[in-house]
Amino acid sequence: ARVEAGQLTLERSDVPLGLLLDQAIDKAKDLSADSNALVVVEAPDELPSLYVDHLRFSQALATFIGHARKTAERDTIRVLV
Repeated sequence: ARVEAGQLTLERSDVPLGLLLDQAIDKAKDLSADSNALVVVEAPDELPSLYVDHLRFSQALATFIGHARKTAERDTIRVLV
């Protein structure tokens, strides 16, 4: 809603997807520290860069992974890329 209202400026740049995943997983572990679920990333060796707002995309991905850890019924969360 803030983007549509012009109240949020996105700072887009090319960001390596591997870096975004690493940062999001680290942040997700902080957000869901009470969970013991292990996060396993299954991805090709070479990942592309994405043209995104680094901070916002990382935050959104971390929130998604953190929620998955908190609500996990198993002890492993798989992130497939």
